[in-house]
Amino acid sequence: MKPSKPIASAEPKPTHRLVKDIVEAGGLLERDVTDDPPNYRHLVSIINRRGMAPDDQQVILLEWLKPGSVVLRLSGVTGDWKSGPLPERISKWHPIVAELRP
Repeated sequence: MKPSKPIASAEPKPTHRLVKDIVEAGGLLERDVTDDPPNYRHLVSIINRRGMAPDDQQVILLEWLKPGSVVLRLSGVTGDWKSGPLPERISKWHPIVAELRP
C-alpha cells in the first residue's frame, strides 16, 4: 500500500502569509499584538533564515516603537562589504585587558 500524499492546505503558512502582507503593505507593516499575538520573533527568524523575503531582503522586527504593536519592514541586505585586514600586532590594549596580561 502506497503512503498517501499529504493534502495541500488551502491556507498559506504563517511565514508565507506574513511576507505577502508586508509586501502588499509596501514593505512596512504595523500589527496590533495586544490580543494573543503570533510569535513574530520566531516567524521573522524563519523568514530570514530561509531567505523567503523578496529581492534578497530581510524582514526587520521593531517591537519598541509603540506599546501593544510591532512594526515589520523589509530591508535590503548588502553582501559586498569586506572587513579590512587585521593588524599583525595590537598597538594599544584596553586598560582592563592590559591589567590581565602577564
